[in-house]
Amino acid sequence: MRKTLILLAALLAAGHLGQMAQAGNKQGDMVAPPVPRPDYRPAILPDAVLYKNIFSLQETGKWGRADRLIKKLEDTTLMGHVLYQRYMHPTAYRAKWTELRDWLKNYADQPGAWRLYKLAQKRKPRGVSMPKRPPSRVYFNERASASERLFRTRTARRIKKRVEYLVRHERPTQALTYISEHAQDRRLKRTETHFLKSLIARSYYIEGKIEASLKLAREATESRANVQMSDWHAGLAAYRLNKIDTAITHFEKLARNRTASPTLRAKASYWAARGLRQTGEGENAEQHFRAAARTGGNFYALLAMQHIRGGMTIEWRQATSSRDNLFIAHPAVRRAQALRQAEQEELAELELLYLQERLSDIEARALMAFARDNQYPAVQLALATRLGGNTANGLPLPLLEGSYPIVDIATNGVDRALVLALIRQESRFKARAKSHAGARGLMQIMPGTAAFVTGDWSLYRRRGRDQLLDAQLNLEIGQKYLTMLMDETYFSGSLVHMLAAYNGGPGNVRRWRRELSDVQDPLLFIESLPAPETRNYVQKVMANLWIYRDRLAQSPDSQRILAAESWPLYRAQDGRANVVPASVR
Repeated sequence: MRKTLILLAALLAAGHLGQMAQAGNKQGDMVAPPVPRPDYRPAILPDAVLYKNIFSLQETGKWGRADRLIKKLEDTTLMGHVLYQRYMHPTAYRAKWTELRDWLKNYADQPGAWRLYKLAQKRKPRGVSMPKRPPSRVYFNERASASERLFRTRTARRIKKRVEYLVRHERPTQALTYISEHAQDRRLKRTETHFLKSLIARSYYIEGKIEASLKLAREATESRANVQMSDWHAGLAAYRLNKIDTAITHFEKLARNRTASPTLRAKASYWAARGLRQTGEGENAEQHFRAAARTGGNFYALLAMQHIRGGMTIEWRQATSSRDNLFIAHPAVRRAQALRQAEQEELAELELLYLQERLSDIEARALMAFARDNQYPAVQLALATRLGGNTANGLPLPLLEGSYPIVDIATNGVDRALVLALIRQESRFKARAKSHAGARGLMQIMPGTAAFVTGDWSLYRRRGRDQLLDAQLNLEIGQKYLTMLMDETYFSGSLVHMLAAYNGGPGNVRRWRRELSDVQDPLLFIESLPAPETRNYVQKVMANLWIYRDRLAQSPDSQRILAAESWPLYRAQDGRANVVPASVR
């Protein structure tokens, strides 16, 4: 057996797995496949408790006690992680150059290698050579944004930064005056000026100056090939002013703009179809709905499916390999499973995420099958994203199951589909995720929110905040907060308002409702939300929810209701009782 494992490991190292693995089939996993799953458990069970205690002792800097346990180890599979924890400890240990050098010689294929390599560069004595560099990181689906392709000079970037500041502080007229001065001085190129005018047009729209927004956005459309959002801003402003023909013109131009993203083209096609239906051109509207429906699993594509097919049609595909058990022998997989046994779930996940960067697509499919069978949802999602599993298009819509992982979670009166939809957007199933704003865990709970919801203000204090990284506690608080938002009288059970409040805060949503009191159309309300993050968040979570409803064999009723231009309410299908208010608006 040992010789067999060594041989398989050699095959993996030589890249032969890509030749032997096979592409996935189209079978769903609502029913378990009738094939036995390989046993991925590594044979290090006797040392699992030792490793768990070593990691725990080192976390608090108890090096002597940890060393005594290290001497008792029979299996050194996880020593790279043990030493990394020690050498990179933030306060209790200062690693020597020789320690860093030796780690890089022995463990450069493990997560954190580049971070440790950079530290070694700083600690390296003069006249000494660095060890071999770790394997290069691989980044997928990189695409420069429009602003990155423009604003190449330092002066132009400075002007852009100033305009963004003024727009953020609700001063669009001052921003327009500012760029007009610099455009005359030829410090800005024509396309750069139009890009900034498009930003300011959106600011005017948010301030309720819709005519000014339309005028400025139409000026910016002169550079629509590089400033794709100009047609969107012009179309939305015209639509709100009930200038439907003008709106259709801009939406159609954006829908045909091949430099725009598929998601943006789907949005434009859908809104063009809405306008055409209002003007009695149902046949042309149907063509635009079909165009939107073929752009993947985004919000507007799914809504368009409701119009042309009466609902979603998804073809779920499994990522499988007839030889996926070859991963049993891969060092990274063995370390991941050993880490899981030592209750180091985050490190186990990191091992597999780091591994997936260095695999061929066929190998990645095999790893996805392994991740599915062993409940690594974050790894499934990362691999599916890399393989295009949630950007495919066509009818029926082909989606990799790993794009929408199904995991066992304890629900507390909230539908599992809704919880999974939120987790997918909030943390991508990374239990120890932290945002720059300070949100933590699977459902990205802010410490202040956690303290308010639970009444436990230790969660707000610095030392207590990381309690939110505990998956069970995070799920409990997140669901309790959702329940509070569902019961919020001012939101009247509206799914749109509840999701906007979860992201942007209930106080902001109350204010936005007052400012948009003339907007009765739910889609127009979503697109008119001032905060772009919240606007995108609502759309992505609702799309996630509809797709999870399909995976769980439930009815995506909110999709049907929203496509009919009504306000969808939260309706439980496996959780608490429905929220049935008297009125939403």
